[in-house]
Amino acid sequence: MDNRLKRAPLGVQGHDEEEADEKQYKKYKRQTRGEYEDLMMEFEFRCRRAAMMNYYEASGYDKWISRMEIIAAFLGTVSVSAVAAWFAPKTSWFSSSSMESFSQLGAVGMIGVAGACLVYFLGKGSSRVIPSLSRRADVNIAAGAAWQRLAQTTRSFRIRLDNPKLDVPDYATWYEHLLAEREKLCVMASIPQSTYDRFNDPKLVYNILRQRRQMFLQYLELEHSELEDFKAKVKEEPKEETRVNDGLKI
Repeated sequence: MDNRLKRAPLGVQGHDEEEADEKQYKKYKRQTRGEYEDLMMEFEFRCRRAAMMNYYEASGYDKWISRMEIIAAFLGTVSVSAVAAWFAPKTSWFSSSSMESFSQLGAVGMIGVAGACLVYFLGKGSSRVIPSLSRRADVNIAAGAAWQRLAQTTRSFRIRLDNPKLDVPDYATWYEHLLAEREKLCVMASIPQSTYDRFNDPKLVYNILRQRRQMFLQYLELEHSELEDFKAKVKEEPKEETRVNDGLKI
């Protein structure tokens, strides 16, 4: 497979189109178009991979929120029960061993209350300590959707590259637009190094892309089969027939 990213000398002199030979300029334009197509293909792939990482991060934050809510609810329940036992009235029929057990439960309850407060604090977050986990999840979801949109925009540009009316400055303008949008998204959500390392595995990324592609192909097959069934049904339906009886159309 030829590497179109490796430039070959074309002998074009000067930057003004009028100074260049028309044949040489067409060759230069064809080669440049191929290079921009390669750049956009790589750009589209990176956008899709970035979307995967953002959605993966959002899912992780959602899991942490759920775990914290469960832990907080559990500790709160244990704390209330234990504190209630600690403050139970000390009637005469309580034995000394029972009172000692209730005192121990009361101490556990106080620890449980502190633990519940800590989990509640971590779950809700603080602007001075840690950002809200729910806000981080929302930011990553928005970034993932934006990366997907940028990938589709890149695909749209690639389709229009075959327009013969386009020239090299048009390719450059489109690519500069893509880079500007990418810069905005890169600062929108921070991706940990561990997630980058995880999605550096080609098998993981390609399997996700392959599954999506396979599902789409199955959808096309389903649509095609339904269309064929519809055509067969229409073909089998008898045509409306008319006959004349006593001058009347029946």
